[in-house]
Amino acid sequence: LTVLVITHEHPLLFSNQELIALVKTLPRLQELVLNEAPIHRTPPRLTIECLPLLAEVLPDLEWLGLYFDAMGKDLLTPSIRFLKLVVLSCNASPVANFHEVAEYLSIVMPSNCRIFDPEVDDMGDRGDSTHDAFVGPSSAAHGWVVVGELFEMYSSIEIEESKDEAMQGVV
Repeated sequence: LTVLVITHEHPLLFSNQELIALVKTLPRLQELVLNEAPIHRTPPRLTIECLPLLAEVLPDLEWLGLYFDAMGKDLLTPSIRFLKLVVLSCNASPVANFHEVAEYLSIVMPSNCRIFDPEVDDMGDRGDSTHDAFVGPSSAAHGWVVVGELFEMYSSIEIEESKDEAMQGVV
């Protein structure tokens, strides 16, 4: 199984540990979309700190859609990052502390990854009508636009620092 997509009008109430227990049995997943934009939004049990856990058990993941708590309080620096992730879709997730969240994401996600925005992005070959019915604007969407811009800034700083380190090693 390389694709798992679940949509529902209510959030899936997984904890970080329950999510990892589920996906650990599916190590070849390339696309995991677990109701990232429910219509009826209640506080999620899943937190942003599930991301490095997912990176560890799903090394081939390219597209990730989740509804999680991204309030950015006292986040621990992740030690594992996604290698192949291209898209993170989470625009309905509650978000605050934009700088802290963006910095966290710049550590756990590759620099070429982007935060999906259904207001401006095309679904591409993922655009099926079942999924589209659940994607829509949320009060958190603007926050994710800000986080996305900050993520790009932090990622570009990280790339420049890596280039500087590489150049120092050559000299």
